[in-house]
Amino acid sequence: MFNKLSISMVCLYLLASPVDSARILVKTQEKLKEVLQQFIDDSELDICKDKCKGMLIGNIFEGLLTRDLVKDIAWNGKTLTVHLTVARAYGQIATRSKVPVAWVVDEEFVGEVVPGEGQTTLKMTGLHTEVSKQGIETYEKVMQAQIVDTSWRKPVEYNGPVPMIQRAADYEAICGTPSTDCDEYLEYERKAASLWLQFNSKAWIKDSDKKISKIVATAIKSPLINWDNWGSILFSMVTSAGKNIDELIFEDKVGVIATASLWKGSQSYDAVIKYSLLSKAQTIGGKALTNCPSMLAGTVAKRAKSGWGFGMLFAHGDDAVKQQVKNYPKAEPDKLVDLFSLCEKGAVDADPECSSGDPGRIHWTEALPEDFL
Repeated sequence: MFNKLSISMVCLYLLASPVDSARILVKTQEKLKEVLQQFIDDSELDICKDKCKGMLIGNIFEGLLTRDLVKDIAWNGKTLTVHLTVARAYGQIATRSKVPVAWVVDEEFVGEVVPGEGQTTLKMTGLHTEVSKQGIETYEKVMQAQIVDTSWRKPVEYNGPVPMIQRAADYEAICGTPSTDCDEYLEYERKAASLWLQFNSKAWIKDSDKKISKIVATAIKSPLINWDNWGSILFSMVTSAGKNIDELIFEDKVGVIATASLWKGSQSYDAVIKYSLLSKAQTIGGKALTNCPSMLAGTVAKRAKSGWGFGMLFAHGDDAVKQQVKNYPKAEPDKLVDLFSLCEKGAVDADPECSSGDPGRIHWTEALPEDFL
């Protein structure tokens, strides 16, 4: 039977519970931060320290901790295991960084630190990049367009018996073996991207708030980039594929590279397979970098250090491309830090507002941002 004292105790308990819960949460957060900091301290490299934390992965999980999306962290001196409070967390990178992907972290992330001669590797499962659905939609628009350019006096389409969009899905038949026919076809695709953007850029940028058109809008008026260059740039963006980040390899006093593989969980996966977009992006993207005038490449590398570094991070780790970019330096970890770090300005579900002078470029959310849908 309740008496006045027991009722008073119940009321006191109910009043105290929110405070106690908050204290428990704070203690839990403090413990998670301690474990993460231990990983950061133990995995510090000469080439990745100070702002570059825990082989860059530390920067990612610091942001997720700040957003209260981390359930638990374990570090045993060799393997980092992190569980999230959500099935997946999505990290949108600020448009001004000109990187058309979002980070994706699975509910479970596992990273193993593997020391080696002259390098240290972080082998991972549970980290991906996702691309905007606008990429596939734009690629199909480009391939379906019948564009006549007066300088060529013919439609930009493959000179074959079927429309270009059907040939786009017949890549293996055209390029199963290296041939002039293959090179010619791929150049038609790239030229089509250039002309399509030239004829449609104003309406496309004006009518869309998706990630790729927003990035194009930030640089479309640059006098340094001509329409032919834009063909390569747009083609690279619309043929991008969602990837598993398998390894980050830190080479002593040299730089960092990433190895990646196709991610079957990506919203672009089926179209990437249908149109052989990975092979096309590797071939045309590699040629675009190789043929890029040194002055333009130098300007881009200087003005968009993190974006350029992000491209080099993956290019040097791609067996199909690395020979073509061997004359470009590998990515420097300290120039990538912002692309792995939380931006604390603006609404969390909006395009990050952080810019030069602000730390971080990522907003973490529980659902894929609208820019990518």
